[in-house]
This record gives sequence, structure tokens and C-alpha cells, in this order.
Amino acid sequence: MALESWKDEGGGIRRCRLALAELVPQLTPSIVASSLGVDPAWYSRIERGRQGVSIETFARLAKVYLGLLRVFGPLMPEPLPASLHALLPEAPAPTPLPAIPNYPATPTFRWRTAELREELGRAQGLGRALTTQELTAALRGSACRDARDSGRRLNLDRIAEIESGRSHGSIPTLLALYTYASSQLTRPLLLDDILVITPEIPATLIVRLEQATRSRAVGASRRAALV
Repeated sequence: MALESWKDEGGGIRRCRLALAELVPQLTPSIVASSLGVDPAWYSRIERGRQGVSIETFARLAKVYLGLLRVFGPLMPEPLPASLHALLPEAPAPTPLPAIPNYPATPTFRWRTAELREELGRAQGLGRALTTQELTAALRGSACRDARDSGRRLNLDRIAEIESGRSHGSIPTLLALYTYASSQLTRPLLLDDILVITPEIPATLIVRLEQATRSRAVGASRRAALV
């Protein structure tokens, strides 16, 4: 699998949708897909962990699910936080879960690697921020120690490319950053501290859910009339 692509082998997206569907039964794969303007079969492959996606596609999905979790998550029997950890179970959240950060809204997504480099530099007593190459080298070294691939395959310009906009980054890069930074900082770190994705329920999804609700009610009335 290419570095820029990621497959939901941990089942986080499907788990979120199924948990939300307990409260919003109309939230089917086809409803989600149609509200985003994507092919339902393609979306279903993403949920099953068979379709690799770029970080841009992941961010589109995450905005929707984070928006839904912010509204319905607290109402669940086992609440799911409106956090990227709900979608990426391969990166366990700290316990107890700290407050979800509320960074300035972004239309797509925004990396906070520059802020992370500052914080890591302070934590390591350097009196300065880690350079982009120092951070990438640390990710590669950490990946070699724990036998993971995601950090080992990073080129030394990866973080600089992300910060300059020459690369959009990837979910494997996010996971590598989280694993390393969590081991270096004394405060509990969240994926949401590294990659900012603003929760948002698109208007098209609200319309699709309302249509599905009306259709379901009509169907129930017709069945009742036949009894």
C-alpha cells in the first residue's frame, strides 16, 4: 500500500456509523455515500477496509462523523467522543480522555506539526523547536524500534513538505507522529492536537436523513393499514 493511502483495517469508520445508527437508523452506507456524492459501492469498500483512501478523502468522511458524534455521541449507551480516535482505533486515546481541543475551524484539514515541534523541543529541553528533519528522523528511529512501517518509510523532507504545502500528508504519517509524540510529552496528547478536522454535518446529509425518515414513516403507515 502506498504511503499516501490508508485502509480502515481497524474498522473505525464502520464502528462509528453502526453506533450512530442505533440512534439514527437511517444512517446507512448508501445515505452517507449519497450525501458526499460518492459511489455507494466505493464507500462500502472503505468501511470494509478494502479501499485505500487519501487524507483528503479521510478528512471528508471525518468531518461528517465528527459532526454526528458531537451531536449524538453523548446520547449513546457507550458514548463515543467526537475525536479522531473514534475513527482510528489503532491509535488508542489516553485514559482518562482529556477535553477535545477546539482549534480554529478549517474548511478541509490542517496539520499542527509546527506547534508540535515547538512543544517537543521544550519537552526535550532544547530551548528551541525541533527542526522538521529532526522530527522526521525521530519518527523513523521510533518506527525502527517498534517494528512499524509507517515512520520508517518517511523521507527526511516529509514534515517540511507538509508544512510548506507540497504534501498533504497521510494517515500513516499522523499515526507515526502520534506514537512518537505521545512517548515524549508529559501531557495527554490526542490525534486532534496534530491534525485539525472541523466537525460538520453537511446539509445534503440532513436532507437525505429527513427523506429516509419520511419514507420509512410512509412505509410503516402502509403496512399498518394492511393489517
